[in-house]
Amino acid sequence: MNDGGNRFLTPYYGQPIPNQYLIIMNYGAQVTPQSAGEMLSRHAGSLLFIEPSPAYAFAAHMSEADARGLAKEPGICQVEQDFLTAN
Repeated sequence: MNDGGNRFLTPYYGQPIPNQYLIIMNYGAQVTPQSAGEMLSRHAGSLLFIEPSPAYAFAAHMSEADARGLAKEPGICQVEQDFLTAN
C-alpha cells in the first residue's frame, strides 16, 4: 500500500511556511471549494485558496501529519510544503 511518502514533498529551496501545503490533484481533476473542503475535513485542514487556472491545485493549512495523510487520498498527485523564496 502506498503510504503517501512518494507523493509528499518538502521544498528544495526557500523558507518553508509552517503548516501550509500545496495540494496538486491528478491531471484533469477539477477542484471546487466543496471538493477541497470534503478532502480537508478528513484531515483537519482548512482551505486557503484554489489556483484559478488550471483549477487542479489548492493550498491548505494543516499539520504535517495531516498533509501526509492527505497525500494518500485517491486523486492526489502530490502534496508539497509551501515556501517563501528570496528576491
